[in-house]
Parts: sequence; C-alpha cells; structure tokens
Amino acid sequence: MAKLSEGNPLFGKNIPPPPPAATSSSVVPPGPTIEAENGNRVKEYSDTTVGGERKERATVELSLYLTPNQDDKLEELRRAYKQRTKKKISANEVMRRLVEQATVEQIIQP
Repeated sequence: MAKLSEGNPLFGKNIPPPPPAATSSSVVPPGPTIEAENGNRVKEYSDTTVGGERKERATVELSLYLTPNQDDKLEELRRAYKQRTKKKISANEVMRRLVEQATVEQIIQP
C-alpha cells in the first residue's frame, strides 16, 4: 500500500496558506477598459468623493510626445508650482489644467 505522501509531492511541505482576499471596501477594482471613438483607451470608474465634494476621475488615456524644450518648460512649471504652494503637482495634472483653461484663440495664434 502506497503512503499518502508518495501520491502528493506537496504533502508535508511547509507551504503557507494563500493571503486573505481583499475586502471590497479597501480596494476598488477599476472598471473595464473600452476603446473610445477617437481610438484612446478609456476605463470606466465611478465618481469619487474627496473632502465632501465630487471629483471627476480622469479616464481617457492619451500618449503625448514633447520636444526636449517643451519637457523643460513643463518641469519649470512644476518647480514653480512647488515653490509657490509647497505642494507637488504631477505632469498629468499640469496638462489637465492647461487643457481646461485653453481657448481656441490661444491655439490659433502663431
């Protein structure tokens, strides 16, 4: 008669149990990724509440290629923001704010 340990190579090994599953309140899984009409990838998220106010989440992924001079300018803007506010700002947030404030007249001007 064969021993139980001979049939299962993992029997008797010191294998820890799997980690506990994350609770739904601690981790919010991202929604499905879909393809937008313009070809950009979009993830569906629900609105989140930050400090009592509703904040729209950025859900459209976009690739942006900058020249070295444009990248330097973006970094200068980030440094100036940090000096004045004592808070860091991401390059993505700078670009979002610029897009929100831009007008077509600013784009048309040479």
